[in-house]
Amino acid sequence: MNELENLLVEIQRQTAAAKAVGQRLAAETVTEAIGGDLGAVVVNGYGELVDISLEHDKLRYTTEKALGRQVLEALRRAERRSAALRQQAWQPRR
Repeated sequence: MNELENLLVEIQRQTAAAKAVGQRLAAETVTEAIGGDLGAVVVNGYGELVDISLEHDKLRYTTEKALGRQVLEALRRAERRSAALRQQAWQPRR
């Protein structure tokens, strides 16, 4: 029975650790600048969009098409950084 109890304790420990990693990733944010100093995008540790902020006084110097490209590129960079965070977060600790 001792072996079974040890296994249960290990499963509970790993479950708690996975839950903690998940909570940390949900709370973590990655901010990436939008090209041309037009603003920034923010994603969480799962790569989900949290916020887009735009510098309204600078928007007159760009077109809708260019702004869309810049925002999408900033989102891609932020998602890549959040993917790296996820990969690092799930690495076994030594």
